[in-house]
Amino acid sequence: MKKSPDSAATRQAEVDDREFIGTILDIFEGPFAMLTACLDESQNGPIFCVSGVLLGRKGLRALHREWSRELRLANLSYYHAVDCAHGLEEFEGMDKDRRMSLHKRMSQLIAKHALGSTTVVKLPWHFSFKKSDWGYSEYTACAFLCMNEMFDLADRFGLPRKISFFIEDGHPTEGELRNLISSRWKAAWGDGMVSYAFTGKLGYRAVQAADVVAYEVCKRFEEKSREPHKPTEKSMRKSLQAIITGDNHRGQWLDEGQRKKFAKLAGMEYVPPV
Repeated sequence: MKKSPDSAATRQAEVDDREFIGTILDIFEGPFAMLTACLDESQNGPIFCVSGVLLGRKGLRALHREWSRELRLANLSYYHAVDCAHGLEEFEGMDKDRRMSLHKRMSQLIAKHALGSTTVVKLPWHFSFKKSDWGYSEYTACAFLCMNEMFDLADRFGLPRKISFFIEDGHPTEGELRNLISSRWKAAWGDGMVSYAFTGKLGYRAVQAADVVAYEVCKRFEEKSREPHKPTEKSMRKSLQAIITGDNHRGQWLDEGQRKKFAKLAGMEYVPPV
C-alpha cells in the first residue's frame, strides 16, 4: 500500500526546509554544497559514487521554492530518485509516465538553479579499491574527494573559496568521514570550508537534488557497464543531459592518481603500488 503523507506532514516538511534555508542564509554567505551517496548494481559489480550540487544564495532559495511546489502538486513529502524510478514508498501507485515526467522536471530544476555539480565514482571494472591501500572506506574516499572537487568547481566559476557543506547522514561509515573532516579540513582547504553539517535527505530539498545527480551518474555507468571495454552508442539519459551542460560538472573516478591526491588531503603517506 502506498505510504502517502497526510497533508499536515507534507506541509511540515516544507516548513522545516524553509526554516533550514532561512537559517543558513542568515548565517552563511555561500556558496553551498550538498552531497549524497548512491550505490547501484551492474553486471560487473557494484558502482558507488558520491555526488554534490553547488548552489548560490539565490539558487538555493529558488530551488527550495520550485522543488516544494512540485512536491505539493504530486502530494509527496520528499523526492527520492530510486523510489520514483521503481514506484516505491510514497511513489507507489503513481503511474510510470507521471513518475518519469516528475523526474524530468526535478532534473530541469537542478539545471536551472544549481551553479554546477561534482561526482567521484568507484567503478569495479576500472580500478580495484582496497581499503587497506587507502586507509579509509570507499564512501569516505569518494566523499572527501568530492568535497575537494567542489573547490575546483568554485574556482572555475570565479566564486570565493568559502563553501558551506551539507552532507546526507545515515551512511554506515559516516563516523569515519566525520572524523576525517574534523581532523583534516583546515589542512586540506584552509579557510575554504566555512562550515559542515550532516543532515537528513528526506527533509531538505537541496540534498534531494544531490540525490538526483548521484542516481543519474550511477545509472549512466550501469548502462556503460554492460560493455565496459567498448564505447557505448547509447546516448546519455535526457535527465542527465539536463543536469550536465558545458563545463558545469566535475567528475572523477577512483584510480591511482586519485589515491595519491586523497593521501595528501588526508595527511597520509602515499605508497605507490608494487
